[in-house]
This record gives sequence, C-alpha cells and structure tokens, in this order.
Amino acid sequence: MTRRITMGILSLVVLVLVVVGFLTFGLARASLRQDTLKRMERQTEVVANLLPALNAVDEEDRPNAERINRTRARITGVLNTTGITQVVIDPEGRLVGDLPTPVRPRALDIAELQANGVQSGGIGSKLWAASGRQVADGSTLVAVLVEPREPLFGTTLRYYLLAAAASVLLALFAARALSKRLTRPILEAVSATESMAKGDLSVRLPTHESSSGSDGPDELETLKRSINIMAEGLQRSQGLEQQFLVSVTHDLRTPLTSIRGYAEAIADGVTPHPAAAGATILAEAKKLERLVGDILDLARLSARQFRLNPSKVDVSTLLEEAHRSLNPGATAAGLQLKLNAPSDLYVWVDSDRALQVIGNLTANAVRYATTTIWMTARQEPGGFVAIDVADDGAGISPEDLPYLFERLYQAHNQPVRQESGAGIGLAIVRELCLAMGGSASVASQLGTGTTVTARFPAADS
Repeated sequence: MTRRITMGILSLVVLVLVVVGFLTFGLARASLRQDTLKRMERQTEVVANLLPALNAVDEEDRPNAERINRTRARITGVLNTTGITQVVIDPEGRLVGDLPTPVRPRALDIAELQANGVQSGGIGSKLWAASGRQVADGSTLVAVLVEPREPLFGTTLRYYLLAAAASVLLALFAARALSKRLTRPILEAVSATESMAKGDLSVRLPTHESSSGSDGPDELETLKRSINIMAEGLQRSQGLEQQFLVSVTHDLRTPLTSIRGYAEAIADGVTPHPAAAGATILAEAKKLERLVGDILDLARLSARQFRLNPSKVDVSTLLEEAHRSLNPGATAAGLQLKLNAPSDLYVWVDSDRALQVIGNLTANAVRYATTTIWMTARQEPGGFVAIDVADDGAGISPEDLPYLFERLYQAHNQPVRQESGAGIGLAIVRELCLAMGGSASVASQLGTGTTVTARFPAADS
C-alpha cells in the first residue's frame, strides 16, 4: 500500500511537471521570440537610419567616388560581421543585392519597406528583421538582420529539466514520508480487525485529538474511533450473549428442577399433596412457556416474520383489560397497580401485541417497584398516544439507560424481586412498538423510580 501511494503521488507530481513545463516552456519561447524580433527591428531601424548618409555622394565628392566606394565597402563589411546585410530596392521595385540566408525575396514586403517600414519573422531556425529608408534618387536602402533562434534544447529547457529533476526527487522523499504516515493508521486498523476476527475483542487503536481545526476531525482518526466503537460493541454483545446464555440456562433449569422433583415424587407416591404438586408443576411449566415464547417472539421480530393485525383500539379499554390480568400478580408481590386511563383516546395497534407490550412493561416494573406501579395514558404532539408504566423503585443508573432496550441487556443494579433474568422483555417492547409505527423510551432517576413509555399512533376518535 505504501508503494502504491508513493507511486501515485510521484506520478501526479511528474504529470503536473510535464504539463506545466510544456505550457511554461512554450510561453517562454514565444515571449523570447517576440522580444528578440523587437530587438532586431530596433537594430535594423538604427542601421537603416544611417544607410542614406553612408551611401550619399555629393557632386563635389564625385572625383573621390572611388575612395567613397571603398569606404562604403568597408562599412558594409563591418555590418556583415554583425549579421546585418545591406540591399537596395531600385525605383522600379526590383531588389538589388543578395539577401542573407535563409531570407528570400518573397519574404519581404517591398511596398512596406519603400514606405520606410520595418518587418520581421522567422524561417526555420532563424529569425530576421528588415528596415528600409528611401533616398533622393527614389531607391530604398534596406538593412537586413538575421540571427539564430534559441534551439529547442537550449538553455531554458536545460534549466527546466534540472529544476524538474530536483522537484521529482523532493516529491519522492515527500511522497514516501506522506504515504508512511497515511498507511500507518490503516495498517494498524487492518491488524486490529484481524485480531477481532480471531476473537480478540479487547484490542483498541490509539487515538488522539485531531489538529484539523474547524474542518472537522481527521478521517483516519474517525476510522480508528469507529473501529474502537465497533470493538466495544462486539465485546459488549459478546458479554450480553454469555450473560443471556447463563440467564436462560438458569431460568430453564430452575423450573425444570421443580417439575422433575415433583413429578418424581408423584410417580413414587411419596408426596402427601399430589394436587399441590401438580399445581406447582403447572406454574413452572407456564414460566417455561413464557420464556420460550419471549425467545421465539424476539427471533420472529428480528427476522421480520411477525404478523400484526392493527385496528382502532380504545386506550381505556386496553388498559383496563391489562389491569385486570396484571393486578393479581402485582398484588401477590405486595404492590399496588393504579390505573389512570382517559376515555377519549384511541390508538391504531394490534390489540394483542399492545397488551403484550403493557404486560412486559408492568412485569419489568414489578421487579423494581417498592410499593406502587402506575399505568397512565396521555396524548402527545405529533399524532401519538403515550402509555406510561411508572414505579417507585430505586431507579436505574444513568450508564444503563442508553442500553435498557437492547436485547439481552440487564441493568447493573439488579432488583431483589425478579422472576426471570433473561433480559429480553424490554427488547420485545421496543421491537413491537417500532413494528406498530411507534417508539419506546425510558426516564429514570436514582432514588425516585423509573417511567417506561410506549408510544402508539393515535387514531381518530
């Protein structure tokens, strides 16, 4: 991974250097060409301004014409050594003299030169400029300058290649350092997930506060925190699963032991009260039936195989029916089950499953309450009816509240009075409420009791 990231960064740097280099080199060459042509035009203009004076012969100097011609020849030779060539355009527009290579007569605009103009251009690897000045006899003296342009692989390109090579080397070292920094957390994450896959859920990745400021947390830090959260969740789920197995084993073994003991006593004819023994066997069998039913319900809810038959239900009728069925159990536990059900509230639910929700909430409250359990109903904003089941027990610690509806979870402060510790009753409550379009929540404070709320969609009255 480090090698791939390094090569990726290095390839990107090289690509940028190539693109920027071609653009910069092309623009630089174009700018250099224009500057050179302007300089050559100025040079030819200066020389062209001198040519009429150099070629002028007064009538008085005609006896010395041969000497003047020799002087002009020397001047022309000096000009040729600087790359400037003098040619003449006669009054009829014919070119007299030899143009320097590679300039051809067709490259010149005769009319513009006769008008004392200046021209320039490029032919192959050469740049040229020409300036004309008309003299008294109607002819035009033209100064032509030719210079080689900078070769393609000239000084500019050599400097650029040296700078590019230095940039690539610097990018290589930077890419290796950056790739190691980027891949180290990823490799740590891979190692951690492999350890978790092998069953070691105690592994954690080191995290630290991000220095990214207002841009939000660093992505790699977020990844490490997410893996740590996942490991904590898996570890907690594993602990809950083990706890569930222990609880279910205990809840199954206790009634089975009672059933077996009383059944053996009846079979051996040693029990003095067979009817009482049979009643005990029946009660323990009902406990087993409820436990198995809860486990099957939770499995069906998880697999989305739970069938509901929703209808419009009167809340007061629903709570009164729940009160009739649950009050004997609360009374047997030494508790009062109080009911407050308004008569003008209706919900859209499966009545049997709604009774199951209220039953699970009340059974949970029986485990925690000290003297009293309250069942109340109220209208809530947003089209929901809330059914509260409150107790006056010891309350639930704040660290337990976020997980109370999780399947298999048990609060740390276990109550003294408990029939089953499997920890799936409230999980079924939440799943049933969600399946019927509602929700479930809990509010509790240590020392003042707990209120668990089931919300159902309201129906028009």
